[in-house]
Amino acid sequence: MYLTYPLRRTAYANEKISTLQPFAMLFQVFPVILGFIFLASERANFITFLFAILASFIVIVPSIDFKTFKINKYSLMVLIGSIIKSCQLFATLYFLTKLNAINFYLLETSLIIVISLLLIILK
Repeated sequence: MYLTYPLRRTAYANEKISTLQPFAMLFQVFPVILGFIFLASERANFITFLFAILASFIVIVPSIDFKTFKINKYSLMVLIGSIIKSCQLFATLYFLTKLNAINFYLLETSLIIVISLLLIILK
């Protein structure tokens, strides 16, 4: 969360929302891909995985500038932010299966406090 806010703020300040919104919506697709890769079980459906890959390509490929084979840097910032948020969501779901709600809350709160203190000290 701390990493995605500056990326998204910079990107949305310098680019049109209509250009960046498809990359922001990939936040909902990446957990499906991560779940299929890391949680191979009966819940991880191969067809759903293929549709998630297809949706990612449908969003990313049209935004590539084929003259230079580059993606707009602001779109890339939002894409990286979506990947980070997806990893956070995936980690949250994974740890909720391993820990009970109270222990998870205490772990997440202490992690947020440590990151906040590090940001305050390093700033």
